[in-house]
Amino acid sequence: MMRRRKRSQPSKAFTPTLSSLLSYPELMIQIHLYLNLKDILVATQTSSALKDILDDDVTWEIRCRKLLQGKVNIPTIIFDHLNKRRGKDAMREAIKYERQRHITEEQITSSRWYFRKKQCSCASSATCTDSAVQIREIGSDGMVYEHSPCGKRLKCDIDGRPMTWRLVNWIPTVTNSRLEYSVKKHGSYLRVGWLPTMHVSRHSNWGFILENLWSVATNFQTDSPAQDIPNNITISQQSIEVMLCGLGLSLPIAMSEGKTLLRRFRWILREKLGLVVGDGTAITSDDTVDYDSTEYESDTSDDSSDTLGPGV
Repeated sequence: MMRRRKRSQPSKAFTPTLSSLLSYPELMIQIHLYLNLKDILVATQTSSALKDILDDDVTWEIRCRKLLQGKVNIPTIIFDHLNKRRGKDAMREAIKYERQRHITEEQITSSRWYFRKKQCSCASSATCTDSAVQIREIGSDGMVYEHSPCGKRLKCDIDGRPMTWRLVNWIPTVTNSRLEYSVKKHGSYLRVGWLPTMHVSRHSNWGFILENLWSVATNFQTDSPAQDIPNNITISQQSIEVMLCGLGLSLPIAMSEGKTLLRRFRWILREKLGLVVGDGTAITSDDTVDYDSTEYESDTSDDSSDTLGPGV
């Protein structure tokens, strides 16, 4: 008589518990890398033991070093914190810098800029050319310098006019055939000489990009000069400034002076561009901005909200 073999009981699936995970700090660090900052803040409030692991400076240091991979022009203060094993402070500075959408004078003058002219059949389809890369420096003396192939440093003049620069916070815009003014944080725009205003943006590698309808400048090099470089500014966005360039004029630094200038040429704006010019409406994302001020304090308070939680 044959004996029946006993069926083996299916093994129960292992379900990790919080206590079992806490016994493997290395595993918790790896989990930490895949959580966003909001989830980490919630997790640290569920258990004191979990908070000790996730809130540790070493854990934040590992996360910060991973974030910095592939980034350019990283502020030295971040590395200072990392070298002193202050991972949370380093991560806080990294987040603040990543979210910055304006540029400061120090960031401009401490960088080498790679200018590329745009080549196009029409301004709306402009593309960056690979053959028009020029290395320039923007000096603290308000001048733009160009490097010749031999490395000699020359002032960059166009039509005999020196190319000076200034950070500003406003530009004229057109909405439904009406003249308006876009106002942002100081350093969101850069005026170089009499050329159309350059808009400041950020690359995914944390580099800065300066762009107008005629050129693009970056403070980093790419394998291909046209690689990942935006082409967002068109003739329709800067038609007013192009008109002023044709008249040999440039926009003033203060918006009040700019309004006065554009009112003087309102008949040209109406006849050539079909614009209705009145007092102009200021469109701003910050109601506390002093629109007419020409001097500003260096302030990054609205770009550096503390996302690491209380005490972090």
